[in-house]
Amino acid sequence: MTPADSSALVAPGRRTFVQQLLTVGAAATLLPDSALADPYQPWHLPPGPGPRRIVRVRGTVSSEGRGVPRVAVSDGISVVDTDQRGEFTLVTTSDREHVFITVPRGYRLPVSARSLVRHFQPLQPNAAGEAQAHFRLERLPTSDDRHTMLVLADIQTEDAREMGRFNDETMPDLVQTVRTLGDQSVFSVSCGDIVFDQLGLFEDYEKAMQRLGIPAFQVIGNHDLDKDGYTWESGGKSFRTRFGPTYYSFDRGRVHYVILDNVFWHGGGYIGYLDASQLAWLEQDLARVTPGSPVVVLLHIPVEGTRSIRAGGPRHTPGGSTANRDYLYKLLAPFKS
Repeated sequence: MTPADSSALVAPGRRTFVQQLLTVGAAATLLPDSALADPYQPWHLPPGPGPRRIVRVRGTVSSEGRGVPRVAVSDGISVVDTDQRGEFTLVTTSDREHVFITVPRGYRLPVSARSLVRHFQPLQPNAAGEAQAHFRLERLPTSDDRHTMLVLADIQTEDAREMGRFNDETMPDLVQTVRTLGDQSVFSVSCGDIVFDQLGLFEDYEKAMQRLGIPAFQVIGNHDLDKDGYTWESGGKSFRTRFGPTYYSFDRGRVHYVILDNVFWHGGGYIGYLDASQLAWLEQDLARVTPGSPVVVLLHIPVEGTRSIRAGGPRHTPGGSTANRDYLYKLLAPFKS
């Protein structure tokens, strides 16, 4: 993809919201109500890849030794909120890879030693199907209502020479930009195609982000995939192992940010598509956002790309637009740009 093809989508103006349930596919991904009430009763999981079992995750979100209430916690399908003590229980299945939170406004974005945002933990159930996840947040010293997002579009480093140019030419400009912003809250989003099919360069990208020294988010792109994978899940395995979930949300000031994965790998190529699990998660995520609030969505393949039109081709191509964008538009309709 070219830099113009990466997308940061701002929710459209308020329109009448027509709620549309994601039947069939989405319903198959959600746990039955009976399972949520009693996760140890005998019942059959819906069909899915590989062996699965019910897992109950218990955990906390805390700051300065006190629980943080009303923080959204998810496995990428279901979303629950922490209670007044900052505690939560999430019923999931063993094939889910991560448990993650929506970092609320007013708190620092938790990061790794290399400045990559770490709002997630791996799901590691014991033999009894129990798991724990504890998240610690730190309050910001000042309001994050005024903040800056730096978007890095299609870095696409293919070899050591290009990674050297990224470090020698791009990074000094980014470092200087951050310096000019003073003490306001700043974070970066690499909006897909971090590398050009050379996944071994992820390590060098991380080192560059450490040098920049601000919280760094990553969007998965079509050149960030395991091309020997045969499914959407296996195609993103290396990316998820290193960077965590490929879709999630966070708040900065009054803005709700959503990062999505619309690069649907089918084993021989990709299309722009949001799978049912992701849309079901997004519906729950946005249900926790006040209507009329600003929502910003970042994803790699454009929602409605124009590259093909500029080249004299059709309006929408499978790899240049998001096929089921109408679902996304309906979910975003209650929010403002």
